[in-house]
Amino acid sequence: MMRRCLLQLALAGMLAGIPAAPRLAAAQGARNQDLARLATTGTLRGSNQNRARDSMVEMAEQLQALYDIGGAAEEADDDVLEEIRERSEDLAEAIGTLLQFVTQIRGGSEDDAPRVTDEPYDRRTLRMVNTYLDLVDPLREFVNGEALEGEALDELRSGLATIEAMTLLLPATEF
Repeated sequence: MMRRCLLQLALAGMLAGIPAAPRLAAAQGARNQDLARLATTGTLRGSNQNRARDSMVEMAEQLQALYDIGGAAEEADDDVLEEIRERSEDLAEAIGTLLQFVTQIRGGSEDDAPRVTDEPYDRRTLRMVNTYLDLVDPLREFVNGEALEGEALDELRSGLATIEAMTLLLPATEF
């Protein structure tokens, strides 16, 4: 129970640290300029920054919900499994967006895919949350347009890839 409260406080603190940006629909030309700027400067701006912020918030919300499912459900009935599947898909999409931005700057390959051990649902979601909590500060910096260099960017990419790999296996994880 204490761990759950600490997690909620950490996620709420992370969400409070993201400044609200105006959400204006950008033309495709502006989006292309944003992508070009990302590749040359290594920082998020414009529509990329808005998408990254939205993805970071979605990631935190889905992680919290998936973690809470383990504490609330004693067994995985069809409704619980469907909710896990849907939330895992939403989480994987949010992580994929963030990972795409990091990879555009730093590079990476499929060979970098992390290995995921077989473990029960509660343990896996706890590892996902702990990995996320380790990434909050560099992810927030990145999403807010600060340039991360070298090792910090590699750690961010590795952490996101690890959470993504665990997320993709979550619906098949033993409860």
